[in-house]
This record gives sequence, C-alpha cells and structure tokens, in this order.
Amino acid sequence: MPRKSAPRQPVRVKPADRDLQKKETRQALLAAGLLELSEHGLEAPSLDQICARAGFTRGAFYVHFKDREDFLVSVMDHVLGQFLDVLTSAASFESGGVAQAVRFFCMAADARNAAVHGGKAIRFHHLMEACQRSSVVGQRYRAMVKKAQHLIADGLTRDLSRKALRRDVTPEQVTTLMTALALGVTAMIELDLPVSALSVGETTLSLLAPTVHR
Repeated sequence: MPRKSAPRQPVRVKPADRDLQKKETRQALLAAGLLELSEHGLEAPSLDQICARAGFTRGAFYVHFKDREDFLVSVMDHVLGQFLDVLTSAASFESGGVAQAVRFFCMAADARNAAVHGGKAIRFHHLMEACQRSSVVGQRYRAMVKKAQHLIADGLTRDLSRKALRRDVTPEQVTTLMTALALGVTAMIELDLPVSALSVGETTLSLLAPTVHR
C-alpha cells in the first residue's frame, strides 16, 4: 500500500511578517490611488479602479481605510507630509539656518511641480477642490500647514537671535510670507506661468537679510 503523506502543516505567518504585509498593502493602495488621482483628478477614480490598479480587493482597502474620504486624507498626508518635512527639517534650521531650509524647500517645490507636469503628482487645484468639498480633508490640510508654520516660526526665532535675519520683521510675518509664496508659486506653475521656486526663494532671502549700515 502506498504510504500516506503527512498532512501539510499550515504556514504560520509571524506577527512581524504580518505587519510588513499590511504596511506594503497600504503603501501599494496609496501609490495606486496617487497615480489614479493625478491622472483623473480627485473625484473621477472609483475605489474599484484604485484597488484594481494596486492588485487588491475592496476588502483589503477597507482593512486600511474607513471610506473614500479617509483614503483622500491619507493620500494627502503621504504627499504633503514628505513635502512639508523638507521645509520644517530641524537639521536644515540647525546647520544652515532658515536660508538653507528655504533653499531645500524651493528645490523640493521645483521637483514636485516637475512631477505634476509628468502626471505623477496631484495638482494643487484638485487639492483645493477636495478641501472645499470635504470638511475633513480641509481640516487636515489646514492642520498640516499650521504645523509647518509653527515649526518655521521656531526656526526663524533662532535665526533672529543669531542676527541672521533683519530685525524689523517678526517670525510670524515671515512665516506668512513663505506660506503665501509656496502656494502662489505652485499655482503659477500649474497655470504654466514662467516662475522658478528657487529664484523666488533667493529673492525672498535677499529681502530678509540683515541690513548693513555704512
């Protein structure tokens, strides 16, 4: 009689492996969603399209996100979080002051806008539309900008104490100016108006430099 093969033992997935799989699934859904949203806008892609592009089912989607609105907030966190991290990097302020932080930010802005024109990033006006249509998305966006402003103001205060900035402006004024410039440059580039974030940043820094009395 042929010998019976021993029953297969179920493969046990270690908790660490499960956590890694969940993280990879979430990242894949976010990446697929980002591509769909950048190509078709925030309102067009359905959850089925996003899931199909990522290679997962709706069931997998709802493991990570409550609904479409929660997903949009997560995409915004993923995209803008990395972008704002450049601007608010503590290392930038400590090593080269706000001047270095502004230059890092401008380079990131130019890179992001190149990605927008390459169809690999969400357009600014789509984000603004999402903020208007969803109070949750709008609140999250404003919270991220306010957090960035707070961190920038801290860095500016240190620069003022080192006399690296002109003394007739306050950190709050400069922070508001930098925020307005960032939003304005992004809008200009998406309108195909000639502008360079790096050039705008350098001009701003020259205006904020300490006045030399002769």
